[in-house]
Amino acid sequence: MFNLLKNVFPLNEVGKSRDEKEETLQLGACIASAQAGDTEAQCRLAELYADGDLGLEENEDMAYAWYLEAAEHGSTEAMCKLAEAHEDGLLGQCEDEEEAFNWYMKAAEHGDADAMCTIADAYYYGNLEVDEDEEEACEWYQKAAKHGHKGAKRMLRTFD
Repeated sequence: MFNLLKNVFPLNEVGKSRDEKEETLQLGACIASAQAGDTEAQCRLAELYADGDLGLEENEDMAYAWYLEAAEHGSTEAMCKLAEAHEDGLLGQCEDEEEAFNWYMKAAEHGDADAMCTIADAYYYGNLEVDEDEEEACEWYQKAAKHGHKGAKRMLRTFD
């Protein structure tokens, strides 16, 4: 996807401290894994760009692009990060609750219990551009609870 290695590593490593060399090696391994399609590495690289860590300059566009790449390959972590970006206006995105809801839904449909609970909360409280719907909320809390989400289990007690 992105040919980053040539832009990240200087040809001359002379004068670098041991920590800087270790960071360069860690970053190189992360980039190589991300480019090879490892979604965990793609999320880690996105996080590094978002935070400006391991010698990378902070770059919200690159962070978003790597989360998107990971999400397109089934990473629910990335889907939730994209949802958060749209919900809160992060990573260079405008606040867009409908788009946030769509990303949470994708993550929920892929089995992410936190996303299921967020969908349930949206229906329960009527946020993320959805109308309040206790029946729909209860269904999503049940799904999240079946996946072990403790908060969803607590919320289900309010429906008794």
